[in-house]
This record gives sequence, structure tokens and C-alpha cells, in this order.
Amino acid sequence: MYLSCAHQAAPGGGPRDVEPPAVVRSIPVPGTLNFPVKGKITLRFSEWVDMRNVKKSVTIFPTLPDGFKISVSGRQVEIAPKKSFADSTTYHVGINTTLTDLHGVSVGTPFNLFFSTGSSIDSGIITGCVIDATNKNVQPKVAIYRCDGDSVHDSVFLQLPSYLTQTDSSGYFQFDHIRRGTYILCAFTDENNDNRITPGKDNAYAPRERKLSLEKEAGPFLLFPVLTDTLSATVEKIKAISATLISGEWVEGSGYGRENNEWTVISLDSTVPAPRIDRYIPIRNSKTFILKLADSLTTGSYSLIYTIHPRIFLPDDSTGSDTMPVLRDTLRFNGTVFPDTIPPTLKSTSPQGTVDLNSMISLTWSEPVRVLVDEWFITDSLQDTITLSVDTSFAEVSLFRPHNRLQPEKTYSFTVAPEYFEDLTGNTPRLEKDTSETDSTVADTTGGEDTAAVVSVTFSTVAAKDLCYSLSGGAECLETQPLRIWRFRPLNTQAEYTARDSGGYFYFDSIPGAKGTIGYFVDYNNDTAYSIGSLFPWIPPEPAFAFTDTVEARARWDIEGIAIPACDTCSKKIEHAAPPKETAVDTVDKEE
Repeated sequence: MYLSCAHQAAPGGGPRDVEPPAVVRSIPVPGTLNFPVKGKITLRFSEWVDMRNVKKSVTIFPTLPDGFKISVSGRQVEIAPKKSFADSTTYHVGINTTLTDLHGVSVGTPFNLFFSTGSSIDSGIITGCVIDATNKNVQPKVAIYRCDGDSVHDSVFLQLPSYLTQTDSSGYFQFDHIRRGTYILCAFTDENNDNRITPGKDNAYAPRERKLSLEKEAGPFLLFPVLTDTLSATVEKIKAISATLISGEWVEGSGYGRENNEWTVISLDSTVPAPRIDRYIPIRNSKTFILKLADSLTTGSYSLIYTIHPRIFLPDDSTGSDTMPVLRDTLRFNGTVFPDTIPPTLKSTSPQGTVDLNSMISLTWSEPVRVLVDEWFITDSLQDTITLSVDTSFAEVSLFRPHNRLQPEKTYSFTVAPEYFEDLTGNTPRLEKDTSETDSTVADTTGGEDTAAVVSVTFSTVAAKDLCYSLSGGAECLETQPLRIWRFRPLNTQAEYTARDSGGYFYFDSIPGAKGTIGYFVDYNNDTAYSIGSLFPWIPPEPAFAFTDTVEARARWDIEGIAIPACDTCSKKIEHAAPPKETAVDTVDKEE
């Protein structure tokens, strides 16, 4: 007779298993004191677990320098330090949702076990929840990093955390039995399951506060999306576009426009003096920048030397800052003696056709252009006018914002005269007849065949019968927040309508009839747009909430009294009882 080793396999037949495995007994029991430093942790589950993913499902914090080993037998998992636990230390053993049973059903809620090798157990509690306005169905890991000094470097996020847990399905998390002190808090999806943030790959979340102080209880903290890209601010392209202008491009995603930079141009020909740099010109909403020279280039070879002094931003602290290592790089380019005499061209204009009442006018150019006057007008068919404002800095798209909402069932006209625009060397645009992709019309007042003095952008607004006259509501629990901006987003479109907060309430006036969702964000940087935060360098996120209930902005109606469920954005939806206290784990059941 031959014997073979038993192996785990999911049983065939029978009803489908949808019940998640759960810990029913543990040694030690939660809250155990004076646990032996050479002791072994035993967890017994409600059913057999898949040994293939147990190892990557178990965490122990504080970390054991020599690691730990795991053995699995049916429903029982044993965890032991390779050497020993530390004396007088509170340990956290976690089982995350990576663990599954033999049918692939995941642990529904992360399990946490706390015990101490000393005569007392740490008692600090930190609570909060992860808020994702995109309503992504994820259960990220939540980490806290101990920081005892006043200065905090961004690289702390790349280290193994001091404590780690996982949110439940509602986004709620709770750290129990934490040693009092100062910590940094964040959450991340941990795509490679190594308990560390992988920059550029993991989705991450952070609170507005850079650091938290824990005595007994802290929270609840709300965590919002932040970027995790660690690309340094580097220049990838450089070229002379005229005798006095150098154009460059930042590496995409490197945080361009946030650094304090130094620039120097040197000539590789010792007989040619180095040109002086007059000023650095960032191009709005673009990775392109321009260096304007005080002296002219020649046709020789040059090197651009730039030095980056990145600043790490601290929230609500205008005096404190840390500095990351200085970056210095050199790029080579060829000079030119030719002036820039090529005028910019108008590539396209918008809007077109029939638009809503909150539309803006945009002009897209072939190169960066600035607007020379900051007040413009649009005119309807009755010669009534609406004032427009525009950012006059250099940009590849000139965006004109109406001061007042447009009126329904009107046809508006906007005139683009070239003498009110110029490129970096003062060239005025050439307005070609075939550049517009909209309902724009070209008025040729010069008599030429290829150029025109003005371009007229013409569009119409939506009919009144298709508008919801008003959509209003709010949440009684919300405090007055002058920086809060409410958002209505129609379903299955990219459109968005905004309204300023009024004591926790919103009022959308004359928006297209549609079903959609309501949300809001707090516009801390006052740019009227939602801004995601960043871990590298640290920039606190703007709080943003989206509520999943569908709201109908019904055409030709005033919709009032919409109640928004914003009063309990961080509550534990599911309460989990602690495992029953046992002094020992039974031997394996006979049926096993």
C-alpha cells in the first residue's frame, strides 16, 4: 500500500459557498498580557483556508526584525517569530482580505488581534475613513508612521509603517492599542501586497492634517485621494525658438511649476559671451516653459544649467518647510540668430452649436499667446452684452468666463480681433479662414485671400423648456463653509454644474434637465476647481464628497428640499464582535 501527502482542494458539488471565512478562536485571546516572547500565535477559522495566500495575508506590527513563519493545517493557522517577540511590547496581528477559503471567498472584514509581552497594553485609538468621490469599491490598507521630530521628510511614506490595518467595506478603519505619540496617517491600495506605498502605482489617500498627536483617542480622520508620483522635476526638451527665446518642457507628472528654480546659459565657445536670462515664463496649464534672454544667441552650441530647490508644502503653515535634495542638471542645445517672426494661428474655437447657460469661450492657439486686455464682451441678437474676464498670462488656450449666466434661447456672438493678442515676441495672430472647427465665421476686412482682421464665434443657448428652473437642497448638519462648492453631475456625461455653498445648502439655477448626482468639495486654494493632494511633495488634499443617490433636475420644474446624506460621512457601518475568549484551541475536529 502506498501513502501520499494530503493536499487541499475545494470539494465538488453542493451549493455554492458564499460565506466568508472568519476567525472563531485565537491564542492568545485579545488583550492578553505577559505573552511569552517565544510564544506562538494560533488562529482557528470557521472553515478551511487556502494556504497559498495565507502568508501574504498576515501582518505583525511592530515588525519583527527576523521575521516570522507560518504553518497551515485545515482551519488552523500558526504564526511564530523566527527568534522572539520583544519584551514589554504591544503587538498587532492582522489578517487582511487577501485571505480566502478553498472556494476563493475572501475574509469579509479584516481581523485584528492585540496582545502584549509586558504587564500593560497600549491603549491609544485612531479612527477614520477613506473617502473616494469616484466611489471606487476598494478596501485600502491604512498606515500610520511614527514621527518623533519636528521636521518630516516625504520619504517617510516609503518606509514600512509603524502600524497597519485595513478598512472595512464602508471605508471605516480603527487602530486600537496604539502607543501614544505623533504619527503621520495615510492609506494605499498596495497593489503588490508588500505593505509599502508603490509610488505611481498605488492609489493613495491622506487627511488634511500632516501630523496627528495621540494621547488616548484621535479622530475620526477623513482621508481623500492624493497623488503618489515621485518623479523629480526634470526638463526633458530644450531648444532655441528665436535669438532671444528658449523653449523647454518639464517631464510629465514631475510637478512642474512648483519649484524655486535657478537657470544659467553658458556658451561652449569660450570666445562667445554667455547670454543673460531675463525671466522664466511658465505657460499656464502646460508642461512648457519659456526662458526670455536679455542678450541674443549666436549659431553656436550652448548648455542650459538648471538647479531645482523643491519645497515640501506643509498645510496651514507659512513658516515651516522642509527641503528635499537639490537637483542640478545640464542640457545642450544649438543657438540661432533668427528672430521669431512667425505669427501664431488660431487652431480652433468653442463653444459650438447649442450650449448650456454656464458655457465659457475658449480659443486654442498654435503657440503660447497672451491676451492684452482683461475685459471682453459677448453680444446677443438684441445687442445686449455680457462682460467676460480672462487670464492674461501666456497660455496655449485663452479661456473667457462670463460674469453673468447666459440667457436661454439666445444667439451670442464673440469677436476675436488679432491686435488684442500677441505671442512671446510680440507677433499678433494670423486668423485663417479654415482654422475654426465651430460655428465661427470669419470677417475679412483686409481684402486679402488668406488673412482676416477678426473672427466671430457664434453659438446658441438651450431652450427654456429644456431647463430645470432651479435645483436646491442641502444638509442641516453642515456648518457654513464659504469655500464649499457644490456639484451636480448628469449621468453618463462629462458635464458638471457648480454652485457656491450657502450655510450648508445649494441652489442650482437654470440647469439642463437631467438625472444626476450631487456632491461637493472645499476649494481651499480658491481656484474654483477640485484639486487632488500629493504625497511627493506633500500637498494636503481638498475634501471632496459624492453622494450616490440619483437626483432628477426635472425640466420646467423648481426642485426644492433635496436632503443630502452628508451628516455621517465617517461611521462604522458594520460592528464586529470580538472572537470568544478561549484559553486554548481544540484539537483538529474528527471530520478533518
